Amino acid sequence: MQFIVETEGEITSENVEIIWMTIGGNTEQTADNDRIIAEIKICDNDELICDIKINFAKKAFDAIEDVLESNGM
Repeated sequence: MQFIVETEGEITSENVEIIWMTIGGNTEQTADNDRIIAEIKICDNDELICDIKINFAKKAFDAIEDVLESNGM
């Protein structure tokens, strides 16, 4: 996945926070769950300019659905 965020100044790794979560919103990974949602927060001059959640499981299901539809299923 790719997205573009317009900024006023230069963004460094200190300006980006990624929080990984399970489908239930838990941020701690255990042996019986997978963290499949990424919340990405980007700040510019101490102001939050982007707060987006990416659900990787949903993306996978959408891709499978697209393949099935393209094969007439």
